[in-house]
Amino acid sequence: FTLIQVPLRDKHLPILLPPLAIMAGLGAAWLIETAWTSRHQRRLAGLVSAGLVVGLLGVYVWQTGQVYAAIRHDQTEYLNSSKQVLVDFITRFTAPDDCLITDDPTLAFVANRPVPPPLAETSSARLRSGDLTEAMLIDIAAQTDCQLVAPTEVRFKRTTPGFIEWAKGHYLGLWLYDQETEILIAKPLTQPRPATATNIQLGDQVELAGYDLTKTEEGAVYLSLYWRPLRPFEQDFTVFVHVRDLQNNTVINADHQPYDGRVPTSRWPVGQTIKETIRLDIPPDLPTGQYQIMTGLYSPITVERLPVINDASGENAVIIPLVITP
Repeated sequence: FTLIQVPLRDKHLPILLPPLAIMAGLGAAWLIETAWTSRHQRRLAGLVSAGLVVGLLGVYVWQTGQVYAAIRHDQTEYLNSSKQVLVDFITRFTAPDDCLITDDPTLAFVANRPVPPPLAETSSARLRSGDLTEAMLIDIAAQTDCQLVAPTEVRFKRTTPGFIEWAKGHYLGLWLYDQETEILIAKPLTQPRPATATNIQLGDQVELAGYDLTKTEEGAVYLSLYWRPLRPFEQDFTVFVHVRDLQNNTVINADHQPYDGRVPTSRWPVGQTIKETIRLDIPPDLPTGQYQIMTGLYSPITVERLPVINDASGENAVIIPLVITP
């Protein structure tokens, strides 16, 4: 076991404890048998045996305490503070059904994002044995259109560096979220399937092909916009998202740079579809009923909006209906 499992960790002690106890027992029995020739030696053998028993019990009690301490820690804090920053980013700028490619299953669990089924288990053993190869990772990423690659445990980087290089060439953004770990963001979609098609053109710059609205049990609404650039962007535009009531009052303002500025519009490739998501946190005291989302693009320099062809809003905005329910 010690030859195939390197390094040994605390979690391996329960596996090793039974054979260690047996060997210790055999050793103690041998000592007692060989030392049974005199009263003094019998006493010494008894003391040694008792010492071994007490020592093993001490190790077991210590290990049990470590396990329970780890369980209590995991119940309150799954990730360190730097990874929590990554979780906050994922839960704000990706939709609940956006898959995540990662070598850290805890990250996917805490962020509540699905992973492609073939990547539900990405252990070092699976990668080293060839059960999960570089070519398989590339094929899965190419087919699934997951919007983030987060190799935070460095297993992918260490065993499949070609996959990381492939991702750098196919994802639009790269973020060193902890000044070291590379997170790849926003892969142009191979098969865009917006829930609602719009095909609304904003000037001669970009087309809004469609959108998704996803509501969560926590009361948030995710708005995903599917953009298709018609020509290169000469500057980086801001996405405006205003939720209005029927009196045209703005009740939620979610203006933002795509992916928090990490995938600016100047990087959007012409002719390809980019899925861009923002979470709308609905105030708990907001009345239920009919609302409208006004969205589009504007220049942060001039605050001028891109003109919407056949604009129905009167303010160069695409109108998306929204119903707030209890």
